[in-house]
Amino acid sequence: MSETEPELGVGIVREQDQQSVVLQFAAAGQTRRYGKRTAPLKRLVFRVGDTVEGASGERLTIERVELRDQLNWYVGGGKELCESDLSPRLRLQRPLSRLLAGQWDALPTYELRRRTLELSSELSSSPWRGLVGPRAQLLPHQLYVASQIATRGLPRALLADEVGLGKTIEAGWVLHQLLVTARAERALVLVPRALINQWFIELLRRFNLAFWVPESQSEEGLRPEDLAEQPRVILSLESLREPSLAQGLAATSWDIVIVDEAHRVGWAPGAPSPEYELLERLAAGAGGLLLLTAT
Repeated sequence: MSETEPELGVGIVREQDQQSVVLQFAAAGQTRRYGKRTAPLKRLVFRVGDTVEGASGERLTIERVELRDQLNWYVGGGKELCESDLSPRLRLQRPLSRLLAGQWDALPTYELRRRTLELSSELSSSPWRGLVGPRAQLLPHQLYVASQIATRGLPRALLADEVGLGKTIEAGWVLHQLLVTARAERALVLVPRALINQWFIELLRRFNLAFWVPESQSEEGLRPEDLAEQPRVILSLESLREPSLAQGLAATSWDIVIVDEAHRVGWAPGAPSPEYELLERLAAGAGGLLLLTAT
């Protein structure tokens, strides 16, 4: 068995030379080649009283172990089973079974695993998770806004900073934290058509977030099912006027919707625009909503 990959099950030696050995792990459908001096392999040895299973499914409780031609034969209940015929799916999962079979790990390996789990726990519980990592340096006001909004679960907020104060960065930081902490998976970004490329590049370059953008900037011929297949989408505000696309947007679930230059969506008392009505439906169905405007 492989000490580093016990999930592969039982391996059978198929080839060997002076430098290496090749094992076939039938249960996993994998083949591994190891250097003889550094191979992380341990011979699987069972003892009297253990119950083993053969490759054909027969089970045997060991009464004695015999060594024949350097192979262990397990005998019990009037049956015999060679170690080369053991079921490839046998695994030693119980601590006592591994201990009795001589499959214990070195102390440095345990310490490495323990320390890794400690660091993983610290990272997952850090209040700064998701705010650390992007390729951007937050200004004090951006850090305050992003940290305050991102702690609200799935936030619903209006970002109304003056022009040039970094609303795009703030929204990207909030989105990044929501995705990293698994509070959101599906995100829809609606921006003026002229800003699609800018948003795509900023999200990818600064936050390593890849978004799907229709090949045609006019979104003509875009099918509603295309939206359901993509977890992160950037569309233009102008596309909200397309009836077929609007229907697909409304029928698709989103964890968070981000709207840049939200003031462009027309509304008047008693006469809301079709874009406003669709955005209202999207906002009602989404868990999170960020509206960006400098007006």
